[in-house]
Amino acid sequence: CQVDPGARRGVVSYVGTVSELGSGYWVGVTFDEPVGKTDGTAKDGKRYFEAMPKHGGFVLGKNVQVGDFPERD
Repeated sequence: CQVDPGARRGVVSYVGTVSELGSGYWVGVTFDEPVGKTDGTAKDGKRYFEAMPKHGGFVLGKNVQVGDFPERD
């Protein structure tokens, strides 16, 4: 997938609610590079998916494009 802003690339690792971030659905993304803010855990330490440090992030679905986006060199 590709996440905007920033054209960050990765894979969708979680879709669902994240109570620490408010109402609605969130997309958990495991990024190809360390451009995230988390390792798949939310603010209270609850784990939603597995990622290396700074390789995970929670984003709104409207900011995610799903497709065949190859890793950048």
